[in-house]
Amino acid sequence: MNRRFIVAYDIGVDRVRRRIALALQGHGVRLQRSVFVVESSQHELARLMTRLDAEALQSDDRLMAYPVVENAGLTPAWQSRQRATRVPDYWVL
Repeated sequence: MNRRFIVAYDIGVDRVRRRIALALQGHGVRLQRSVFVVESSQHELARLMTRLDAEALQSDDRLMAYPVVENAGLTPAWQSRQRATRVPDYWVL
């Protein structure tokens, strides 16, 4: 069963950071420079994260994945002046 995950990274080496970003673009949607939403099974995510972790990460680099709570029934704590055109089907907490 597929779930959504937030994948974020903090990587110091530009070359490695670009490779991680390109790999994640093939698996998800970029939210920010180093944050993606990936939809996959737990097994597929584990394979992806293991492959990305092997990309010569330094000891102070970080690569993290967090599950997204689906249909939590939450309303935004803050919303910009632009009106949302649709209600999102997931929330980042």
